[in-house]
Amino acid sequence: MSYEEKPQPLFSEKLTRLLETCLRCGECNRFCPVYRVFELNEAYSPRGWVNLASQMNRRQLQVFIDLIEHMYGSVLCGLCDRPCPYGVHPSELILLTRKELIDLGYVPPLNVAALPRKIRTILSLFEPAAAEGSWLPPSAGDSPEVSETMMFVGRWALNAPESAVAAVELAIRFPRAVPIRDMRFSCGEILRLAGYFDEAREELDMFAEWLSDRGVRRVLTACPEAAENLASKGIEAKMLLEDLLEYTEGFLLDKLADKIVVLVRDCWNENANSAARDLLARAGASVRSAEFCASCGYGVTYNARPDIIRRLGVSLLREAESNGASYLAFVHPLAYAAVKYATQGVKSKVKLVDVFQLLLQSTRRV
Repeated sequence: MSYEEKPQPLFSEKLTRLLETCLRCGECNRFCPVYRVFELNEAYSPRGWVNLASQMNRRQLQVFIDLIEHMYGSVLCGLCDRPCPYGVHPSELILLTRKELIDLGYVPPLNVAALPRKIRTILSLFEPAAAEGSWLPPSAGDSPEVSETMMFVGRWALNAPESAVAAVELAIRFPRAVPIRDMRFSCGEILRLAGYFDEAREELDMFAEWLSDRGVRRVLTACPEAAENLASKGIEAKMLLEDLLEYTEGFLLDKLADKIVVLVRDCWNENANSAARDLLARAGASVRSAEFCASCGYGVTYNARPDIIRRLGVSLLREAESNGASYLAFVHPLAYAAVKYATQGVKSKVKLVDVFQLLLQSTRRV
């Protein structure tokens, strides 16, 4: 009797082992925002994405552009990791699948493949965008270009200049930070989430070296991931939101009194979420948490599947409307930029903002 040989797995031994660990119980699906806005369509769920990766690995499916593009539908918010009774992290399996598809030479979706170019040159992540430098407040004649404390925003500044200006103004007024005006730099996170691990490390190393060469001792940032990634290089990095908590006396006026703000939390950094909630409350707002969180993964998914971010954004706006909110405010500025672009043309009584914009409009003049 002859037995048909099992085909060799497509992916590495490590990823194969991790994929086999998942028992496909579906417990993770209940927490997935994409699964919910797609009305419980299994294809748009953690179990669906892991099943797709497993079928590609066993060579039961031919790898082609539509399947690869579908793997970028997950926003990698990590909510699916928490409930797994077997300790599997579906978001890690999805991310490693992206990486290995790139390493194996399969061509990712066109817009996702363009990410390294967009990060490394003066190009925006989304179109249209502001001109380079137009988002920055003008530099005063005697203002230093480099300081021991500097403020870093990131590539999203070209797509959300209103957010970047607010963050920089707050950093200049209170911690007295000098903004980093060079738009070449990236913390590497969006590249990592797209599966470009090597390019992400290179970006972070280049940025860390630039800071070290100029004697920068402390970096404030609008993004939780940037603070964490820079800290991994031995740089003192802190979220601007957390830093602003120290400026309590007379820092905020109660200009948000009688306003309801639905807060879209960061998916990973509870310190940033807590700081945002406390600061908005000090400005007089009644703060409520949105059902979904949002982080850098929104930016990656937008480049491949803007329809997914549009559905998530519309769902968040409708939730804010049902709460009688005046504002839907994002803790994560890149997620704000992605949702802003994805929901263009959507009519809503709720104003879409990020936390920095609300804080700036509630701040005393100094």
